[in-house]
Amino acid sequence: MLWLFFALLSPLLWATSNLMDGDIVFHRMRKPMVLMGTTGLFSGLPALFLILTGNFSVPSLSVILFGLATGMVGLVVYYPYFRALETASPAEVVLLWNLGPVLVTIGAYFLLDERLTVLKYVAIALLILSTVVIQGTRESFLKLKVNKKAALWMVLASVGLAIQGLMDKRLFQDTSTVNGLTLISVGSFALGLVLFFSQRERRNVELAFKKFGPLLITDHLFDLGGILTFYIAVALGSVSLTMAIGGIQALIIVALTWIGSRIFTKQQFRILKPPPAWRVALAVVLTVVGMALV
Repeated sequence: MLWLFFALLSPLLWATSNLMDGDIVFHRMRKPMVLMGTTGLFSGLPALFLILTGNFSVPSLSVILFGLATGMVGLVVYYPYFRALETASPAEVVLLWNLGPVLVTIGAYFLLDERLTVLKYVAIALLILSTVVIQGTRESFLKLKVNKKAALWMVLASVGLAIQGLMDKRLFQDTSTVNGLTLISVGSFALGLVLFFSQRERRNVELAFKKFGPLLITDHLFDLGGILTFYIAVALGSVSLTMAIGGIQALIIVALTWIGSRIFTKQQFRILKPPPAWRVALAVVLTVVGMALV
């Protein structure tokens, strides 16, 4: 099951990128449009590689337009995500991604005619529940309730993520994986280029690369890896299961922040109160059972 490998690799890469995003947006540069623009520029790398290697074949005009739109939607989703990181920690932000898998599962059933077995739907429920368990304490929910701005931005991001996931799967149903990846990449790059043409944003990007260029590049490379592995998993398997498996990103973030806090400063990782061991254990059990049912 090659798709499962990519579905598991994606949240690992994205979790690493998510921590870097939090550090960049909260501590170094409170300018979400800059990160959105540079994300779009880096998104063009896959298209460049696939076109130069001759693997891309020109599909129909309708597929081209839909693929470009899919890539643009995928980039737009980053804006509310980066805005949420201005006021909330990476762990809190990822908790609010849970709306995405739920909406994708419903949308895939009715719009894409994706039919899964009962056990697969149970697996999706368990994987989503594991994410809630790892960060869904009464205190964290209360904090999210107070932090209404972050919650609103992440709800918008989750809805956008669900729309993007459904568009991704539909695109890969209409064309090959290589063609789909190329079109998505070009669409994201084109929108990123438009943002970069703004003189103010271009100046901010140049300043960001001067101040913390290596961190910014590393962040985008991890993010790009998460994007590509997610798209490949969606192309090869169920979009509902791929999105649900992506929810383990919250558990990975907790593990990475725990390790990071013992290597770096707690301020750098913006750690909340560590979850009790029993909740971590329960989340792990739910994840393992959910993955076994997948």
